[in-house]
Amino acid sequence: MLRDADILPELAADLPPELSEATKMVVRLDRRLGFDPTRPWELRLQAVRQHGMFQAEVGSAHFPVTLQTPERFFLRPAVPERLSPFAEALRNRASDLWVLGGFLGLLIAALLAQSRLAGLKAFTPVRLTILALVISFVGFWGAGAAVHRHGDGGRARAGCGGA
Repeated sequence: MLRDADILPELAADLPPELSEATKMVVRLDRRLGFDPTRPWELRLQAVRQHGMFQAEVGSAHFPVTLQTPERFFLRPAVPERLSPFAEALRNRASDLWVLGGFLGLLIAALLAQSRLAGLKAFTPVRLTILALVISFVGFWGAGAAVHRHGDGGRARAGCGGA
């Protein structure tokens, strides 16, 4: 859990001589295992001694020490701000909403000009093209894009469960 870093730390120049010759080490902590040195934790040292040449007697002593490192010695990454579910959904579907807004703008323009549109000789192909675009957007983009985005084959959205 504790590993040394290949860094040569420098201490302040105004330290007493006995401290400037002390062993210096920077330790990186692997926080994925849940160890937080800013909370109290116990270090136990076991000293084992063998006494005698033949049939040595083993003696041991335990030295527990409770430690807590001050918070000022650690740099912690800032916790990202949690968005509301509504804001997160808006952010995730922003491109979908822009495409939908574009389609709605075209449909509103077509509705405002429907008298001229109905008088066209090519009214049926225009109407079928608009219908195909709407069905494609709702069918593919609304449901099909979610499968590709989530990569779960639609199980999460369809409620089918799964592994």
